[in-house]
Amino acid sequence: MLERRVRGKYPAACALIAILAFQSSAGIAAAVDRIRLAVPDVGGQFITFPLAQARGFLKQEGIEAEIILIRGNAALAAVAGGDVDYTVGIPQGVRGALLGMPLKIVACFEPSSTLMLLALPKVKSVGELRGKTIAVGAAGGAPTRIARVILKHFNLNPDKEVNFLSIGAAQARVALMKQGLADAAMVPPPFDFEGKKLGYAVLARTHEVLSFPQSGLTLHAQRLREKPDEIKRMIRAGIKANQFIRSNREGSIKFLSQWQRANAEIAGATYDSIWRVYGADGSIPMDGLNLVVQDTRELLESRRDVALSDLVDLSALRQAHAELGIKAK
Repeated sequence: MLERRVRGKYPAACALIAILAFQSSAGIAAAVDRIRLAVPDVGGQFITFPLAQARGFLKQEGIEAEIILIRGNAALAAVAGGDVDYTVGIPQGVRGALLGMPLKIVACFEPSSTLMLLALPKVKSVGELRGKTIAVGAAGGAPTRIARVILKHFNLNPDKEVNFLSIGAAQARVALMKQGLADAAMVPPPFDFEGKKLGYAVLARTHEVLSFPQSGLTLHAQRLREKPDEIKRMIRAGIKANQFIRSNREGSIKFLSQWQRANAEIAGATYDSIWRVYGADGSIPMDGLNLVVQDTRELLESRRDVALSDLVDLSALRQAHAELGIKAK
């Protein structure tokens, strides 16, 4: 279930000795909360907490995190079973809630998606995709779901007016375009950069069209009752990380190069596509979250509904805002 673990950096021995000179070991233990956090992959849409780890924002908040790469339903099972303490996936949290799991969303760090609709040169607008083929990911995955929402936004019926071709990796979707088997594809950055070299154009970027929250902080309701101060500090670290992403291009590109094992050119292109998507203060866009709920209900063919007030808890976010001097929305 645990696909890969990315363990945080521990202080150097000399730094630890310096700390021990001023504090007892018991005091240190009490000051640090050790948590496990699930992140779906190393894509540019999930870098808030990995960057918070690398830049020391989690450590500043007294949190030692083990970041685990784990996807979809496995992340839900891990949170529900207590194998991890948090997951960043908001759509996964909504899915779990609709399936009856006691989950809460307490912050949103990516109010929309970095995915974009890339098209062949002959296609000039989303409307011109009528009757054409779009390469997407697996059925029920984010590329497919968001493509459907975007098409509806532009008054196209995704069930009747376009053809979807499901294939896993984004590279494979672009390959289908090269072969003339698809007219467009839903892809993440940096495929806008790579596509431009081939003469392809971006018809729509999700974050410029609609709010569809992707990354935040989702947890079991029991943790909300047991660890409210820890949750607040997690949110503070996430806000600091997002502010860094939005204001420090050079530092963010350096992190992306390491996190994604990408060269500077690709990391730079990725950053230029994603930084605007990251929210400045962790606020949850309720209109966008409601869209995710309705889309997930449709995907699950579920009659169960969940009120946003039951899905969201803003208490820790409000405390974090107050302590950081952020004006509440």
